[in-house]
Amino acid sequence: MEIIDEIQEGCILMDGAMGTLLQSRGLPPHTPSDLWNIERPDEVLKVHREYSEAGSRMILTNTFCGNKDSIKKGIELALSARNQAGAMNSAPTNRAVFVAGDLGPGNHDESILKIFADSQIDLMVFETMTNLKEMEKLITTMRYLKKLLPLMVMMTLDREGNLLSGETLNQAGALLEEKGIDIIGLNCGFGPEHLYPYFLKLKKMTKSFLAIKPNSRESVNPEIFAEWMRKYVDAGANLIGGCCGTTPQHIQRAANTFINRSR
Repeated sequence: MEIIDEIQEGCILMDGAMGTLLQSRGLPPHTPSDLWNIERPDEVLKVHREYSEAGSRMILTNTFCGNKDSIKKGIELALSARNQAGAMNSAPTNRAVFVAGDLGPGNHDESILKIFADSQIDLMVFETMTNLKEMEKLITTMRYLKKLLPLMVMMTLDREGNLLSGETLNQAGALLEEKGIDIIGLNCGFGPEHLYPYFLKLKKMTKSFLAIKPNSRESVNPEIFAEWMRKYVDAGANLIGGCCGTTPQHIQRAANTFINRSR
């Protein structure tokens, strides 16, 4: 089944953080996590497997800011993890696991996006987006390369709820609505409590599916994180997951909390 059809059937649990988890396992601070796609691919594959086993049904490639070689390897690792999950039925739901191509902010040229367009990913995610013009460029380029590939755009806000480049959430929501983005959401920056009112605001301005991937501070343990995920699902979230500081334990608790709410 296609990812959009699955979302219509019920909320999909995404994965959690990659970079902060790899840092806890030896990745030096301020080092791009996608470097380990090349240097320590077994560790990246292990993280993907752990999230799948915890209940995640969407694996984001470890390609947030990678170069061409690390992106190709990152896609390969994520697809391998999906195939292993399917073979072992490791996801507790015994339902399909999807792979999302993941790219963060930056001056990415068409050749970078073409790697994703030519791969076997199920959707493309532009995450931690902070600039309206940059979002528009990425969307336009990806639609040119692969028009029918579903797109998810996740924004990072400042404390006042604006993009870091100064545009308002209303301006960003209007652009993404105009572009017909399949999934719109918020990620990173803050924990689930701080992002919640902005999520509700976003919901009022779009008919797209909604996604949320908040950070987890020390005060947001897996149990508290799961309760917030339940609150987001009740408020209309179609995809939930975690960003910086979250772990497979956070995702597993979230899966246990809401897994029976889907069909």
